[in-house]
Amino acid sequence: MTDIDFGSFDLTKMEVANNDAVEPGKHKAIITEVEATVSKKSGAPMLVVTWLVDDDNDTSAGRTVREWVVLFFNNRKTGKQQLGFQVPRYFAAAGQWSAKVSERNKLLAPSAINKTFDKVIEGLVGKTATITTKLDEPRPRLDVLVHEEGLGHR
Repeated sequence: MTDIDFGSFDLTKMEVANNDAVEPGKHKAIITEVEATVSKKSGAPMLVVTWLVDDDNDTSAGRTVREWVVLFFNNRKTGKQQLGFQVPRYFAAAGQWSAKVSERNKLLAPSAINKTFDKVIEGLVGKTATITTKLDEPRPRLDVLVHEEGLGHR
């Protein structure tokens, strides 16, 4: 028996929610928004890139996908900070990445990074690409694992 009074909710006036997830596969897409923020997990600066599926023949047309591009992370094996693997791709698409290390270092230097970051944000909006989406493997829930081990529920 539950303590919730379901009679206080009028479910007859509610619509069933749509699944707005982009179908797994390849999609023609355009970047509609780029936001600079900080990762809640690591505290590192990152970009949140919003892609819009932009193909009228695609069943996912009009739906969005977000990608989180962390600027750097701590490598667990070496203990050193490293640039995120997506940084070169996104910075290059915005014209802010050089194959020459000396030129790249000028863009990434502490005195220049804020300006470079702003140029990356401005330069990415409107860029198009074919993106590939996939479903992640489901993750086991902690409370189920705990229960299966006989330790009980919370």
